[in-house]
Amino acid sequence: MVSTYICSTETSAGKTSLAVGILRRFAQDVGSAGYIKPVGVSEKEIEGRLIDEDAIFVKQVLNLPEPVEALSPVVLKPQMASKKGGQLEPELAERIKDCHAQVGQGRKMVVVEGPPDAAVGSSVGLSAAKVIELIPVKPVLVVKYRGKATVNTAMKAQKEWGGNLSGCILNAVPEEHMDYAQDEIKSHLEGSGLPVFGVLPQDRALLGAPAMEMAEYLGGRVVCGAAGSDILTENVMIGARSLTSALIYFHRKKNKAVVASSDRPDIQLAALETSVSCIVSTGPSEIDPLVLERAEMAGVPVIKVELDTVPALERLEEFLFNVRFRQVQKLQRVDALLSKGLDFARLYSSLQIG
Repeated sequence: MVSTYICSTETSAGKTSLAVGILRRFAQDVGSAGYIKPVGVSEKEIEGRLIDEDAIFVKQVLNLPEPVEALSPVVLKPQMASKKGGQLEPELAERIKDCHAQVGQGRKMVVVEGPPDAAVGSSVGLSAAKVIELIPVKPVLVVKYRGKATVNTAMKAQKEWGGNLSGCILNAVPEEHMDYAQDEIKSHLEGSGLPVFGVLPQDRALLGAPAMEMAEYLGGRVVCGAAGSDILTENVMIGARSLTSALIYFHRKKNKAVVASSDRPDIQLAALETSVSCIVSTGPSEIDPLVLERAEMAGVPVIKVELDTVPALERLEEFLFNVRFRQVQKLQRVDALLSKGLDFARLYSSLQIG
C-alpha cells in the first residue's frame, strides 16, 4: 500500500478537490483507495467530537465505509490551529497511525490530505513534517498560481520539506496565463529538480457556491426561488446605476449573483432577464412583489440582507474567494480538469504504482 500526501503552503489551494479527483480516477485505473485527513481544523461537532468538514464531504461523495472519526483522527479548533511549539501528544500520534492503517487495509493507495498550511498541528506537536514521520507518505505539493511568485513558492516549499516532495501540481492558472505557466514556470521548476505532474486551469465553477451558503455567510435568508438554491454562483456583479445600461452590463457575465438595493426593482428585474444565479437584495426596504414573482417563476433564489449594497458585495466577494470544495455538483468538473491537465501516468510512476 502506497500513501501520497496532498499538501500546500496556503489555504484554498485546491487540496480537497485534487484529493477527491485523484481518488475517483485511481478507482477507475487501479482499484480501491482510501482517504484520511490526519490533522484538520473545524468548529463542527458531531456527538460532542470535533469533525473536519472536508472529511465528512469526502466520505459522503466517495461512499467510504470507515466512520468519519477514522478519516479525521485529530481536529483542532481554529484558535488552537494557529498556535505553535506544542509538545507531541503520544496518544494523538498513535491515533493517526492506527487510523491510517485502518483506511489502508486491503487497498493499494491512501490519499492523505494535509492541513491548510504546514504549521497547522504544531500546537500538539503534529506539524506536517511530523505527520509524514508517523506515516510513510510521498508528498505532492499543490501550488496555487501566483504569476512569477509561483516559482519562489514551490522552491521554498521544496527546501522546507528537505527535498522530499515527489512533485507538484500547479493549480488555478487563469486561461490567459496557461502558456506562460507551461512554458516558463513548469520548465523552471523541472529544471530545478521539482517534477510538475500537471498544470490545471482556473475554473470559475469550482469557485462557486449555492445560494443557501451565501445567505448564511451574509446573515440573510432565501425568501423565494428555493428550487434554484443548488445552482452555483460563479461571479458577482453590483446593480447597474441606470436602467438604460443594465441589460448590456448584466450580459457580460453568466451564473452571477447580482447585488442590488431592494428599492431598485427595475435593476433587479433587468438582472432576471439575463443569466443570473441569484439576486442579493440589500437594505431595509421590502422587496418588490413583482421581483419575487418573476424570480420564483425563473427558479432564481432571492437573498434578503439588511446590509447596504457595497458592504454586501465586499462580503460576498470575500466569501467566494475562500469558498470550499464541498458541492457534489463540482465533481464532474474536477474529473474533466484532471483528465486533461494531470499526467496520471507520471504521478503513478512517482508513487511506484504499477
